[in-house]
Amino acid sequence: MRSTGNQNRRKLDLDFDDEEELQVHLLIHDLKPPFLDGRLIFTKQLEPVNPINNPPVDMAIFSKKGRLLVCEQRLKKENEKASAKVAALGGTTLGNPTGVKEEPKVNGNLLT
Repeated sequence: MRSTGNQNRRKLDLDFDDEEELQVHLLIHDLKPPFLDGRLIFTKQLEPVNPINNPPVDMAIFSKKGRLLVCEQRLKKENEKASAKVAALGGTTLGNPTGVKEEPKVNGNLLT
């Protein structure tokens, strides 16, 4: 019995009623975040924040106009590229019989 270790084992006390029971008081708060409490407006500030401190300043006005101008110019360039691709007859079934030759390309760009 000594070689197996059974002699040194102690008996386990499975009756836990004798131990003192510690009482813990829990305070439960039912807190909900603002996006779950049913409100539609999540902020007290109703107007958007203007990042420009002084809106009538010339720089602010020019920047707004410049942004629109850049968008217009970009749209014009894209339309010109698209119309040039559509109008190019070289190398197509319609352009070959009429004698329109395809323009040579260097690095993906047309030579003009």
